Amino acid sequence: MSTLDLSLPMLQLNFEASPLAVVQIKPSEPIPPALLEAITQSSEFLSITRTRFETSVVLPWEECESAFAQVKEGKEVSGPWIALKIRGPMEFSLSGILHELTRPLKAAKVPIFAISTWDTDYVLIDAKNEAAARRALTEAGWQFAATS
Repeated sequence: MSTLDLSLPMLQLNFEASPLAVVQIKPSEPIPPALLEAITQSSEFLSITRTRFETSVVLPWEECESAFAQVKEGKEVSGPWIALKIRGPMEFSLSGILHELTRPLKAAKVPIFAISTWDTDYVLIDAKNEAAARRALTEAGWQFAATS
């Protein structure tokens, strides 16, 4: 049972419309120019995380497909993913939100890729698992925002 008040508007969920790709690049490699161009042209979802172990780039699937044809060697691509967004904005003082969100997904055996921003959290779900994720989250008390 969730200890969060899942009826709070900031905790409403929605699936973003555009499918996404996750690209892994070795830490010793720069981001390839074709992928960099797709990144700079993107007006949709974009996340770049670089550590000493890897660089992960999340961008729209369509933009990745066209750019990636030129840069496949030595890179891993996964997708299409669908982004599940917590409405937000959320205060930094809140805790346990990702835990509460991912617990029913774990029980439903839905793998995730999590990304946090200043205002909110996103959980990427393999597009083929969208219905199972929606069902599991609804059963756990999460509410989806009405779409217009």
